Amino acid sequence: MIKKIIFLLVIFLIPITSPIYAESVPDWVKNTAGWWATDAISETEFVNAIQFLVNEGIIEVASSSSDSNSESTPDWVKNTAGWWATDAISETEFVNAIQFLVNEGIINTKTEFSSQNDVEEFFGREISFMTRNELVPEINSQGLRGPEFVMNKPNDVYRIIAVGGSTTFGSGVEDSFSWPALLQKSLNDLETSKRIEVLNAGVSAATSLQNINHINQKLINFSPDLIILYEGTNDMGCMLPYFHNENTEWDNNSMLRLCGDYELDEYPELLAERFSSLCLKGSKNNFDVIIILQPNVELKSKILTNQELESYFDRPQNRVLLEDYELMKEYAVLNSKECNSINDFTGIFDGYDIPLYFDYHHTGNLGNQIISEHIRDLTTPVLFEKGVLDKIPNDLETVENFKFNLDKNYSNSDYAGQDLKEELFFGADLSGSNFEKANLSNADLRLADLRNVNFSDSIIDNIKLRQNIFDGASFENVDFTNVDLENVDLSYTNLQNSKISEKNLERTHLYKADLRGADLSSSKMKNGFLNDADLSSTNLNSVIFSNINFSTIKDKSLENSMMDYAGFAWSDFRGVKLPKEMFMSNFFEANMQEINLKDRIIHGSVFHSSKLTGANFDNADLSGVNNRYTIEGSGYSPDALKELLTPFVELIIEAVPSGGDTEVEIILYNNFYGANLENASFVNTNLTWIDFTNANLRGADLTNADLSNVYLVGADLTGANLTNADLTGANLTNADLTGANLTDAIMP
Repeated sequence: MIKKIIFLLVIFLIPITSPIYAESVPDWVKNTAGWWATDAISETEFVNAIQFLVNEGIIEVASSSSDSNSESTPDWVKNTAGWWATDAISETEFVNAIQFLVNEGIINTKTEFSSQNDVEEFFGREISFMTRNELVPEINSQGLRGPEFVMNKPNDVYRIIAVGGSTTFGSGVEDSFSWPALLQKSLNDLETSKRIEVLNAGVSAATSLQNINHINQKLINFSPDLIILYEGTNDMGCMLPYFHNENTEWDNNSMLRLCGDYELDEYPELLAERFSSLCLKGSKNNFDVIIILQPNVELKSKILTNQELESYFDRPQNRVLLEDYELMKEYAVLNSKECNSINDFTGIFDGYDIPLYFDYHHTGNLGNQIISEHIRDLTTPVLFEKGVLDKIPNDLETVENFKFNLDKNYSNSDYAGQDLKEELFFGADLSGSNFEKANLSNADLRLADLRNVNFSDSIIDNIKLRQNIFDGASFENVDFTNVDLENVDLSYTNLQNSKISEKNLERTHLYKADLRGADLSSSKMKNGFLNDADLSSTNLNSVIFSNINFSTIKDKSLENSMMDYAGFAWSDFRGVKLPKEMFMSNFFEANMQEINLKDRIIHGSVFHSSKLTGANFDNADLSGVNNRYTIEGSGYSPDALKELLTPFVELIIEAVPSGGDTEVEIILYNNFYGANLENASFVNTNLTWIDFTNANLRGADLTNADLSNVYLVGADLTGANLTNADLTGANLTNADLTGANLTDAIMP
């Protein structure tokens, strides 16, 4: 038996004025009362149900002024709940029992909750900031942001150098609102024995490697007393595998320049060593070092404005970066040595439901003020130890904490099979709850904690989602057709056999999602990150997934997926196992080096300008196939017919009128125009009708290949092996066969 139940109400409570009728109470609440009466559930779960009734205004009870706290819930209250559940008593009598719990202080009604309207109004608030064109920072002769300073530090100056990236520099804010400037002002407002000077050495986009090089090569010459290294965001990418999309080219050169030379999983260790070396240098050169790992926009922290929420999804790799950052941070905090302190600031905004960020990590004036105050609190003990301060001041904060109070705890509740259409779960903790086969159409789940929730086989048409954490949630067999998935993070969810077709997924995160059996057909994604997502048996027919790195998916497997009529331009398939059959797929400029496509059946697909060096097509069927189509109308020119048949990769064989329409016979062929196929293997492969125009086939093995009717115009076949190859009808105009092995080849 729980000794005390703390129960926080969302509304002002008023006296009972009339009985409440049964049809106004959802069946699941009455069921919950009955289960508690028979000890099938705990008192906590029962209280959650009563909280729902009060929050919805279904039960109205009077607020109590009593400060007494009962040690336990009397047995008669449990009996009353059981009688109400079986309709042995009226709801009025049940409410009287609840009123008793309020009067006795077992249920606490004194806390007021924030209204939903207030929170929704907050969503639309924005941080103003200065663009690069608008911002005109003061840069001194040493290249640092701020006024000129005396390089040879005067005796009456205590010099702090703030080092970091653009968040230290103060992108988007005026000079006086960067956190180093605010820190200098607040420290000089104290009674210090020396004038405090804070130099802003922030450099946009600088990583820890570049910042420490900056310190060692230049900043150490300015005789610092304290270096504050505000770090983290620009290092987050240092654990990402190589990738490229239209926004980023992350390759070996980028990694060496920005992060150093290391194995990916060793970067946290390298970061700790880097911090330790700086702190050791400080010990030897008589300056202190404070290291701070900075905050970023996260779903699990404060309530986010629209501006902040959208910035979270502006980077498709954001969830991956944040997880890597967590690994870096944990290791660095535990293993960095010789530092004055190393501090995790990732949660410093958790107590502030106010607009702070104008993008995924840059803060405006107010955010910088909070940062500077937290850094000041780290700095004052150092100043006290050095005799610059006589005492460590308290209560200097100028920005008060503010949190919306949405503490509706329905965690671990069982709603299975219930009709919950249009239910309000706004801001509720539903973690661990069961909604299997429930009808949640039009339910409001914004700001709800949905970790480990079971939504299997539920109906979720038009549910409202916002800033939800779904880690561990199951949506098995769920239809998302009528769900807005823009700015939704479905990482770590079970989406097996779900229907997510015809969706724009460009602002949906699917990191480590289980998509086996899921239907993603006709959906779109660009520049997305599917790292460790299970796509081994996913329906990808007709998708347009461009600039996607499939080499990071779970087990590198698409082997049992469907990929017909799909577009994968500029995507990375290195090492990926592709389906046995593919029809009319587009791999334009895809990276498919050394891919194994042995024994595959591929028709009508585009590999235009793709990277296929060392690829294995042995025993594959890549032949052109005949198809017939009926097109409405007649009298078409060849060019008009070709336009109508787009996007087919086709060669028109015949076009004949048929009852006012046109019957068109075509050959669908594979297009390798300009592809790099150097050292690729096509042994025993059917390549009829393929377009190899301007392709690089240097050193390719085409032994026993059927190359009849193939276009090899301008192709480079230098050193290729064409032993026993059949080139009947092939077009070799301007092809380079220098050094090619043509033994027993059938030439055109």
